[in-house]
Amino acid sequence: MNSSRERFRTLVCRWGGFTLLFLLMAILETTPGLLRIGSIKPLFILPTALAVAVQEDELNAAFFGAACGLAWDWTAARYAGGFAIEFALVCLLTSMLTRVYLRLNTFSFCLISAGGCWLICSLDFLFSYQMAGFGHGAERYFFYIIPMVIYSAVLSPLSYVCARGIANRFVLE
Repeated sequence: MNSSRERFRTLVCRWGGFTLLFLLMAILETTPGLLRIGSIKPLFILPTALAVAVQEDELNAAFFGAACGLAWDWTAARYAGGFAIEFALVCLLTSMLTRVYLRLNTFSFCLISAGGCWLICSLDFLFSYQMAGFGHGAERYFFYIIPMVIYSAVLSPLSYVCARGIANRFVLE
């Protein structure tokens, strides 16, 4: 009975830590003017979802990604569920790739984060901007979306180090 209590306590602390990390990163992302360079602002929610995804199994990664996507839908005032589905799929694939094919370190996580941010932001740009018929699409894509992806990837080790610390501190046996 003691071991089941210990496991439950570890599980609550682990997911509580991941949730607090997510909330901190959501606050950083939604704070106006924080870390802004010109019109470019980094993403923190998506790299945090990916950082947790590389620490967890596929199912947990997909659920956490969906929860982060719902929060991003809410903070971005978009249609509910669009980012949740995209985040869940990207986190699921990230978890699968890191378990099977990729050797995980800080640099590889920066590349994973850049790829995930590029994919999600490109899909958002395509469906919310380009298909809506707004002008100067290429200019916006190359001078806003791509620098935002690079800036987010440069700051993504912050999420990775914190998520790895939580996962290493509260190990499930």
